Amino acid sequence: MKKFAGVLAGIAGICSVVFGGVPEYSVDAQGKMCITLNGEKILMEDAPAMVDADWRRVAEFAGAPGSRKENMPNAVCSWTDGSSVMTRSVEFLPDGKLQLSWSMRFLNGVSAARHVELNWFLTGARQVKPSGNPPRTLTVDVGGETVEIAFAGFSIPWVFEQQQKSGIRLVLAWNYDPAAINRIESTMLIRVIQKKEAEEK
Repeated sequence: MKKFAGVLAGIAGICSVVFGGVPEYSVDAQGKMCITLNGEKILMEDAPAMVDADWRRVAEFAGAPGSRKENMPNAVCSWTDGSSVMTRSVEFLPDGKLQLSWSMRFLNGVSAARHVELNWFLTGARQVKPSGNPPRTLTVDVGGETVEIAFAGFSIPWVFEQQQKSGIRLVLAWNYDPAAINRIESTMLIRVIQKKEAEEK
């Protein structure tokens, strides 16, 4: 596994911005991403899948991305099953945020599929504070820091649910139409909140 440290000092103007800990990410050989903070895992990705009306998996992407471009501190991975395509990119922004973006296109013809799921697991969070209905931001205490996770660039909202074994699951799930080309764009922004700002919240 190759690890990409969030070395924001190499980006102009970042040295003057102090966010406490800095999120780091790693991408394994299968293309799955893990985000850590102060050495503690905070977000872990699961492979996207098509599920039926009872939420049983009927189709998954290949185990490894078909293409992968790594250019520290950014990385792009693309998966395809021959008809559907998903691209995920990650980038450190000048304001200190870690941006994850997805562009997905699911072609028709999977008759048993009714939904498409993209799952992330929020591990080690002691407290979650949602904002908005449906939530557009989540504030969590994890890794000794307060972290804000914001969602943008989508028409179908992310939802989250508490799971006994795996912590909190963040789910982007949308209806699949076997007779149409299904497209979705989504963005997740992660930042560490400064202690003074966290106290005000």
